[in-house]
Amino acid sequence: METRKGEMRKSGPGYQHTELTSRILACAVEVHKSLGPGFEETFYQRALHRELTAAGLDAVREVDIEVHYKELVLGKKRADFVVEQCEVKRLANSGR
Repeated sequence: METRKGEMRKSGPGYQHTELTSRILACAVEVHKSLGPGFEETFYQRALHRELTAAGLDAVREVDIEVHYKELVLGKKRADFVVEQCEVKRLANSGR
């Protein structure tokens, strides 16, 4: 599935950002294995940020991003992470 700028949403063979997605997931798995379930989201964010940067990725937490519609700025939204200038859609902590 394509976004309006031609970027691919899914990851896998033939999709953009497959290697980046794999690296991010490997970092997330490491955080999950080390911390386990039950902590507040902020602890997972901090740990994931550490893992991402240790893996040599450019990662920034809690970034405000402008939302555009044609020429109009609709407002801003907060992204949990921007990694290598790509927004990470959502961190989920389902272990509570």
